[in-house]
Amino acid sequence: EIAGGAVGVDVVAQGGAPLPDRLAEDRFDRLGQPLEAFRAHPAGRRGCPVGSGLIAKSAKVRVAVVQAGSVPFDTEACVDKAVRLTADAAATGAKVVLFPEAFIAGYPKGLSYGLVVGARDPVGREEFRLYLDAAIEVPGVHTLRLGEAAAAAGVYLVIGVIERELGTCYCTVLFFGPDGSLLGKHRKLMPTALERM
Repeated sequence: EIAGGAVGVDVVAQGGAPLPDRLAEDRFDRLGQPLEAFRAHPAGRRGCPVGSGLIAKSAKVRVAVVQAGSVPFDTEACVDKAVRLTADAAATGAKVVLFPEAFIAGYPKGLSYGLVVGARDPVGREEFRLYLDAAIEVPGVHTLRLGEAAAAAGVYLVIGVIERELGTCYCTVLFFGPDGSLLGKHRKLMPTALERM
């Protein structure tokens, strides 16, 4: 379920070349730190060479690309599977574990929720209820479990989820640090399906 059987994608910084300032500033900003703090940091004045503290000190990072299917509409089973696969990937030496889009709790490809303009049938309403119920809150109990898995494995964890907030769903990617903290999230701007109709 992990790409290539064994984890084996090596990402190498190009000879320790500095990260362009705009990318480094964007990275700092996404962490919620003001750009003034970035510019005051020694690396902010000269780019971000490997070893600056903004990028890993090692020029090589082993990345696990998980190729596994979710368990549609079963949030607990998806989280259990993600925890197991994260540990498996870390056991092979991975420092970054990357899961597919919408791994928790599945992408609704092909579902119309019984919707036609002006009406939604009872079967479609039930499909949507299952989808909405399977979506997770961020932060929430499921993100705590994912953070614990990242911390137990000592890896950066990147995982796609269906996020629920205020009655709608978002296709979201979550970023966890090796200490288990939720570093951030990114939502797609487009809805995941017809739930906003």
